[in-house]
Amino acid sequence: MQVLGFKKIQDHKDSSIGKELDDCMTDWGITKFLTITVDNTTTNDGAIDWFKRNCIVKEDTILDNVFIHVRCYAHIINLIVNEGLKEVGESIIKVRKIVKYVMGLDKFKSIVEQLKIPHSSMLILDVPTRWNSTYTMLEVAQKYLRSFERMEVEDGALKYALLEDTMGRRGLGPPDTVDWENLEELLGLYDHLRESCESSVGLLNDMAIRMKFKYDKYWGDGEKINKLLLVVAILDSQYKLVIVEFCIRDVLGNDKAEQFIGVLEYDIDALYNHYNNNGGQS
Repeated sequence: MQVLGFKKIQDHKDSSIGKELDDCMTDWGITKFLTITVDNTTTNDGAIDWFKRNCIVKEDTILDNVFIHVRCYAHIINLIVNEGLKEVGESIIKVRKIVKYVMGLDKFKSIVEQLKIPHSSMLILDVPTRWNSTYTMLEVAQKYLRSFERMEVEDGALKYALLEDTMGRRGLGPPDTVDWENLEELLGLYDHLRESCESSVGLLNDMAIRMKFKYDKYWGDGEKINKLLLVVAILDSQYKLVIVEFCIRDVLGNDKAEQFIGVLEYDIDALYNHYNNNGGQS
């Protein structure tokens, strides 16, 4: 991977971001590009639209850059998971604060040793915008549950510190039994999410419904799917169009799938004609 530029953008207007992107391509003399991947935000949607209309390089574009916009799927997955995590948001905040408080304290290390708790995995703080780091923080913190409970008894300042946030306002306090039970159920999410949408009740069901709603917002109608990614699968001899059609019907349902597949076939024809007319004798 090569970093092409690291620039300060004066504001978050569509045109400002699009122009910086265009300037970067021009500075490097890049005249051919197929797709640009950005986080899934409204501002980036506008920036890509601006770039498509105003970019300096117009030669060698694929169908006038109609397929250029690829939404970052890692970002979308993070949004989906964080939507589900809202069901246990307060519990996560409590654990995050107590982990931050005890990290590096000799008193806590001493308690861990006294209780003979295996600690091959050290406590870590998460990056709240990265769901996988939150999961890891909770997974490790759960192993130290008895140490946290003992720390609350032996350190009188802990509860007071956690009852106030950084601005001196009233906080949520340390995690209680219900919080730890919520997080234990959350850690089983990988095994239960799919069936939870249909059959379960309770926390996982509520989380699954939230996450499915967010999923449908991005992929449920097919409008935000970059069809170029599907063309890649269609050209793979293992999959071809029949497998892609099957997956599309499974995700969108038959009615929406028919319309989507029709547009996809039109785009495939357009791509073929583009390369056929511009590829020369080879």
